[in-house]
Amino acid sequence: MRLFIGLPISENTRQKLLEVQRNSLQNVDSANPTPIQNLHLTLAFLGDTEAFKLDTIKLMLNNVLRNQHSFDVLIERTDAFSKRNEFTVYADIDIGKKWLMELALSIQNGLKDANIPFEEGSYNPHITLARRVRYLSKTPSFKIEKLDINETIHQVCLYESTRVDGILTYIPLIIIPLNQSL
Repeated sequence: MRLFIGLPISENTRQKLLEVQRNSLQNVDSANPTPIQNLHLTLAFLGDTEAFKLDTIKLMLNNVLRNQHSFDVLIERTDAFSKRNEFTVYADIDIGKKWLMELALSIQNGLKDANIPFEEGSYNPHITLARRVRYLSKTPSFKIEKLDINETIHQVCLYESTRVDGILTYIPLIIIPLNQSL
């Protein structure tokens, strides 16, 4: 099972990001846009994991999240980074970024303590809108779009990344609700 831990976002925010995605992908030669139902914030990528470890992961998440409250983030703007001749277009987080980084670190430490392998590296909270974007121009000038989308994070999910009828699909396997904010 190919797994990751992430934060689902509301349908309202996904709809807003779908429009942003469409705007960002004008004048491209090719792109691999993230399907609207797959838009999320990743906290930790586990990769291929044996199914028997699900109970350990659930226990770890319950322990790490037992005192976590729901919180707000501000999806501030679009941005992109390039790798070879292709771009990844994403929505960047402003308010709530520090909280997301602390939450990701807590979960990653919990995974280490539980001996669950995951992809380690620097963490930058964002929502991927499209991968493998190739612009028509040889010297693309990606236009940063101001968004200011407010989103409240209410739960953490363990997702399975799989193909359903040939379509990449993120299936929530474990959903941990966060405590309501005061």
